[in-house]
Amino acid sequence: MDLQPIAALLVTGDSPASRLLSASLAPSVPSRLPAFTLVPVPMGDEALARLADQRVDVVLLDLTGPLDVAMDVLVRMRIQAPDVPVVVLVEPGHKGESNGAAAIEVGACDSVVKEELSSALLTRVLHYAIERYRLHATLEQLSLTDPLTGLYNAHGFRTLAEHHLKLAHRTRGLVVAVADVQSLAEINASHGRDEGDRALVAASQVLRETFRASDVIARIGDDDFATLMLDAADDTTDVVAPRLRERLDHHFQAHRGSPWKLAMTVGIVRVAPGMHPAIEDLLAQGAAVAAAERARVA
Repeated sequence: MDLQPIAALLVTGDSPASRLLSASLAPSVPSRLPAFTLVPVPMGDEALARLADQRVDVVLLDLTGPLDVAMDVLVRMRIQAPDVPVVVLVEPGHKGESNGAAAIEVGACDSVVKEELSSALLTRVLHYAIERYRLHATLEQLSLTDPLTGLYNAHGFRTLAEHHLKLAHRTRGLVVAVADVQSLAEINASHGRDEGDRALVAASQVLRETFRASDVIARIGDDDFATLMLDAADDTTDVVAPRLRERLDHHFQAHRGSPWKLAMTVGIVRVAPGMHPAIEDLLAQGAAVAAAERARVA
């Protein structure tokens, strides 16, 4: 049976390199490993659009051109498609090593010297990146997710939040939203623990519908949830609460026979570019805003 080719995206402004790498990935002998299809795209928005619109299994990102542009593309790729591994191409010497280390710090999974690539090495590097990323994702999912809701747990949220806070200066800013399920203790006491668990699962689904797929959503306590919104525009804080109320109303209309009504409050804190506050401080601020909102509507 033929194996589906691996879709590799080469992001570079170097046309000769595109031709050379494409030739390097062309199968010369039969192999039990799947072949690569390499699509070269220029650095910038076109690469991000390709990543969003088409299947991409691995990205080769060339850092041997303008570094600021390439690093900005890398950060946006990690936000837009966190499940796609990125291998960066660097120039020889100390400068290339330094750029490769900086890229790995912000999310690249490996760096290789472009001038030293052979066909066999390039193929091995890309296969290794994909398999290592899949294994890493599986292990992360086991240790960083909440078994009841399938969202990230508190440890997973803090781990990812710290990583993204380091990158906030390269984005339009971040938003932390802290939400809680109201009256969960009463639901447990009146209707049993199973109904309380159903309320938490329903709350997790409402939050998935409220926020974007690229946002980091987590259950951080018994009835507490947190979301880190990535690359958030200035008006993001104005749309979250109304959207949450809309999704809660939709849930109520769809579950009129439920013995309980799902209710949540949310507190929103914006992190401007250049700021790097402690994640615990942001969660505390969000919880305080949510508590004030509960008191206001009580």
